[in-house]
Order: sequence, then structure tokens, then C-alpha cells
Amino acid sequence: IPNRLVVEDREGSTLEKKFTVTVNTPPWLSNITTPADGDTLYGNSQTPFSFVWLSIDNDEGDHLQNILEIDGTRYQVGELNQVFQSGFSEGSHTFRILVEDSQGDKDSLPMQEFFVIDTLEGK
Repeated sequence: IPNRLVVEDREGSTLEKKFTVTVNTPPWLSNITTPADGDTLYGNSQTPFSFVWLSIDNDEGDHLQNILEIDGTRYQVGELNQVFQSGFSEGSHTFRILVEDSQGDKDSLPMQEFFVIDTLEGK
């Protein structure tokens, strides 16, 4: 791929511009996650629940930055594809995954909902 452009006018004056061509494939996220949308998790606020997803970028050497958003709070988790999180009260919760590659291309999953049932309630 050429990396410079030279333009010449009728008087013979020229202008040269060098540039770099970057071919980038955007990252993508699999829509299969743990927990899945609508899952019910059993435990209590002390129970560490596993969040698992798959983010891929086909560009060699490209580093992905993953963000796990839980109940509206974003957590920068870097290149991790699995995180354990506790502290959930009984009831409905939301999460989603966002990913960005080193070229600034992004992908995200729609917001998903899961439910926590406290197995130690009243004990």
C-alpha cells in the first residue's frame, strides 16, 4: 500500500503528504454470557457470582479493554473475560459488557437482567 501522495499543479509546484494506512477489524462480543439474560442466581450478599463473556479481536497484537457494567456502575476489567462479584441484594439486577480495541473500535451487548434469591433470608 503506498504511503505517500504527491500532487503537482500546472506551474510544477508539488505538495507531498505522507500517511499511514491501518486496516482494523473491530472487536466483537459473543451474546452468550454467564449469567444469561433472565437467569436466577441463588446465594446472598456474601456469595461471589461469576460473570463470564467472550470478546475477540482478529487483529494480531490488538489489546482489548473490557468494561463490565453492573446495575449502572462501570468496572474497567482490562483484558479479563471473567470476574467474580458479590454484594448483591435479593431482587433484580442488570449487567452488560462493553469492549474497545486499541484503535478505538467498540462493541457492546444489550443490557441483561438477572435475579438474586437470598438462600439465607431469615436465618
